[in-house]
Amino acid sequence: MKLNSLSISSKNFLNKRIIFRCDGGDVSEIGTGHIYRCLTIAKFLVSKKIKKKNILFITKKNQNFYNGFKLIKTEGYNIFSPNRNRKLENKFEIDTLNNFKSKLLIIDRLDDLKKKEIIKLKKNHRKIILIDSVSKYIKYSDLNLNPHIKNKYTKKNFGLEYLILPEGKIKRDKTKEKKIFLYFGGYDNKNILKKILKILNNTNFNLKICIEKKNRKICKSFKKLSYIFFDKRSFFSNLKNSNFAIISGGLILYCALKYNVPSISIPQYKHQKINILRIKKRKGTVMLDANQLEQKLEYILSKFNNKNYINSYKRNIKFNFSNKINNNALAMIINLYDKKNI
Repeated sequence: MKLNSLSISSKNFLNKRIIFRCDGGDVSEIGTGHIYRCLTIAKFLVSKKIKKKNILFITKKNQNFYNGFKLIKTEGYNIFSPNRNRKLENKFEIDTLNNFKSKLLIIDRLDDLKKKEIIKLKKNHRKIILIDSVSKYIKYSDLNLNPHIKNKYTKKNFGLEYLILPEGKIKRDKTKEKKIFLYFGGYDNKNILKKILKILNNTNFNLKICIEKKNRKICKSFKKLSYIFFDKRSFFSNLKNSNFAIISGGLILYCALKYNVPSISIPQYKHQKINILRIKKRKGTVMLDANQLEQKLEYILSKFNNKNYINSYKRNIKFNFSNKINNNALAMIINLYDKKNI
């Protein structure tokens, strides 16, 4: 597909200064973490006086990817989505991206790009940043960030210092209620949330449960429990003001570490399990496999209800994790963008 074959609406997106390539939605191993991270970068760039109109997101839209598309649209950024998702898959992807030109292309996805593909992209995109790439040829990008997906071909830019976490307004909780935060990302692959609610409903559980509004329907089946429903605006306030969290091993785990919230982490995928085990080794979380919920959750919860246990956990998280999470990656991105007066 050549430039002159693009539709009139597509041509409006040509020659943007910054282009993001990411996907999100109700999709296995994807969820919405990549979308939230790119939105965080975009907001940071806008805060540095880069005009919103000069930023473009290229993302899938159809079927299970619609929720990711909607998140970007709600924030008011320009979006290009091919009529068919397959235009952003495999051999179609590079051709689609090269229908556009940019000063900076940020690809945030678990890609395995080939050397010739990266070189081809550089013809139309002056600088390229790869996030969470597992490519053997990652060195051909201008910057790679692998905060929690380790690339076995490089040790550069891996670890807490390179995390990019979404920010939110934090309101102080004046009620002092005991709360538990329950969240499994944009896509609950193993239906873990419902299983946990069922277990809690059958135990003598007296903490209020902070849970997304979209799960109201599920919660109606478990009437013994008390809920606080949150939306995007109150997400981080509820997380930070909770006594502890039961969460997946994606971006939410690092948010819990940032806000010094003890957590029980349940991996949904192999790469999440690797992340959790790495953090567990330094006593930053407790891991529980999805197939062990009925056997072990109640026992672990009894430990988390112990004030001394929680306080000890918080001190360890603060020392080993919270104090080490910073904005190094965002600074690296803006420095690359400013380099040579891009």
